Amino acid sequence: MDIFYNYIIVDEKTINNINGRLTNAKCSELTSNSTFIDSTPFASLKFDITIINFGHYRSLVVSDIGTGVSRSSEPLAQLIVWEWSQGTQFVKNKIILKKGGTTEKITCPTSIVIRILKKREVIEKPCPPLSSPDDDLTVLIGNDRLVVSAHQLMSVSPMINRMLSVDMKEKQQRMINLDGLGVSMEQFVDFLEAITIPSIHYPFFPNPKNVLDLLKLSDYFQVDWLKGRCGVHLVNCVEIPFVERFLLVERYRLDILKECFSRMLTELTNSK
Repeated sequence: MDIFYNYIIVDEKTINNINGRLTNAKCSELTSNSTFIDSTPFASLKFDITIINFGHYRSLVVSDIGTGVSRSSEPLAQLIVWEWSQGTQFVKNKIILKKGGTTEKITCPTSIVIRILKKREVIEKPCPPLSSPDDDLTVLIGNDRLVVSAHQLMSVSPMINRMLSVDMKEKQQRMINLDGLGVSMEQFVDFLEAITIPSIHYPFFPNPKNVLDLLKLSDYFQVDWLKGRCGVHLVNCVEIPFVERFLLVERYRLDILKECFSRMLTELTNSK
C-alpha cells in the first residue's frame, strides 16, 4: 500500500549533492555529522557521514534523535534518494525513516528529498452541506454526484463565489458539472479534503500521487494558496520527470517552480 494512503506531507526539504560535507543553508556545516538548525520537525534529524578507504568512499545515515522510539514504529519521514542522470532526476531509492530509527547506509555523492509525515485524519464527508436548504450544491462528474456545501466552497473559491452570486444556470439549478476537467469524483474529494479549514491553517503539501490533480483543480477553482503549495511540492517531486514538471510552469503560471528550475539548471551547467 502506498505510504500516502495513510500519511500526509507536512513539510519537505531537498539537500543537494551530499559528498562528505553538508552545505545546505539550513544545516550545520560539519564534515562528519550535522543536524538541522531550525525549530521545525527537521530539527530531530541527525546526519552522519562515514568516510572510509582514505576518502574514496562515503556513506550517509539519517537518524531521528528527537522523538524517541515509537512502540508502533510509526513513520516519521520519507527520504527520496536521487541523482542527475541524462538530464533528469533519477530516483535511486525510497526510504521510510521511523520514529527513533535510523536509515540504511546511503552511498554518497547523492541528493535527497526529505518529507516529514503525519498520520492522515479520516474525513468521512469533506465539505458537507449545512442544514440550510440553500446550502446544497450538487457536483456532477460522469455518473457520480456529490452534494457539498455551497457556502464553504464560495469561501475558498472566487470562481464558485462569482458563479453562485450572479444569475447563472449553476445558481438556479444548484448544480455544477465538472466533466470537462478530466478528473474523477475520487480526485475531487481529495481536493475537498485539501481545502478544509484545518488544511488552510497547518502545513500541508500535496504528494506525488495527487499533486497534478490538485494543481488542475486549484487552478480551475482559483484556490491560490493550494496552487502555491502544489508549486512548492513540484520543486521537490523528483518522482515526476523534470521535463514534465517544467512544462507546467507556463501553463499554470508557477513562478516559484520557474525560479527554482532556472537556478537548478544554472548550477547544473556550471558544475560540468
